[in-house]
Amino acid sequence: MDDYVIESLNRSLTGAEDMTWTPDKRILMGKENKLFFKNPKKDKKWIEIESFNQLGYTGISRVVVSPDGKKLAVVVSGN
Repeated sequence: MDDYVIESLNRSLTGAEDMTWTPDKRILMGKENKLFFKNPKKDKKWIEIESFNQLGYTGISRVVVSPDGKKLAVVVSGN
């Protein structure tokens, strides 16, 4: 049997479930109506990059980045 090493990379946002990796190894997570970003190699805290509050969206349930990193899809709930 092969030996495996488990390594903790970073903590996720409390209360958030969905996340995605960008092609350059950064993480995007959605929580409530906000989108957050983190570079696990250098950032200690999550950085808010977008809020969907003004559009009336209340919950981000899915986040995905295209393989080339040029497109982002975010699934949200209405109010």
